[in-house]
Amino acid sequence: MPKENRGHTTYFFKIGRVSPVFPVFFLLLAAAVQAGGAGTTAEQVHGRARELLEGKGTAAEALVVLEEGLRAHPKAEALHRLAGIAAFRERKVERARTAFEAAIRLKPEEPFNYLKLASLHVCERADVKSADQVLARLFAVQPRDVASREEAAAMWAECGETDRAISLWLALARLAPSQAWMYRFKAGQLYHAGGRYQDARSLLGRALADGPKSSAELPAQLGATLARMGEKKEAARLFRVALARRPDLALRQRLETELGALQAR
Repeated sequence: MPKENRGHTTYFFKIGRVSPVFPVFFLLLAAAVQAGGAGTTAEQVHGRARELLEGKGTAAEALVVLEEGLRAHPKAEALHRLAGIAAFRERKVERARTAFEAAIRLKPEEPFNYLKLASLHVCERADVKSADQVLARLFAVQPRDVASREEAAAMWAECGETDRAISLWLALARLAPSQAWMYRFKAGQLYHAGGRYQDARSLLGRALADGPKSSAELPAQLGATLARMGEKKEAARLFRVALARRPDLALRQRLETELGALQAR
């Protein structure tokens, strides 16, 4: 039972000005707040469901609260969004899909709902075409939103659609030239992971030339690609450059291992 309702009930008991019916009324009101019923605001329902999702309950309990709340507040975009999250956690994919679609209709400018819906299509259903269509809708509404495109590229990569992720990173390099080195680096990493070392070398070389001179990751990644291509001398040089840039402990240990392996050959 929410704290504020406990406080109200205690207050009315203390002053002794109410009939025995009133405590029952307040208990019912408190139950409605907890269940997300008609006697609550959309904000109260949202708050209760978030508490449940954040560790004070389960996704299944949160979804019950949200479904009840949505009957009273069918136009509350935030409730549909949270219902999508809760349903997704419960592996109720179709319910999650309808929730995110409803949230998009109510708030078409909000990128989160499109991204979650696209992720659901491609990661859960292997429906790349539908995910493409959802993202096309997002990019039409937000034609220059860099952040949503970054998240979409990461989503493509996470769901195994490497070519689409690379294509989007390279599109971002054109959209945001000041950060082009970073997007080329990310695309180069994906090329490297896929064994496409020549493509990786080209992008990583440009990223190293244009990126910050303090970054140890840029020469380290290019060095790793060149090592796979058999260019040991240049790879070793780049590993030393990366070490001179004071990488964190994990990267330093990896560089020292790879440099030692090259020198031992």
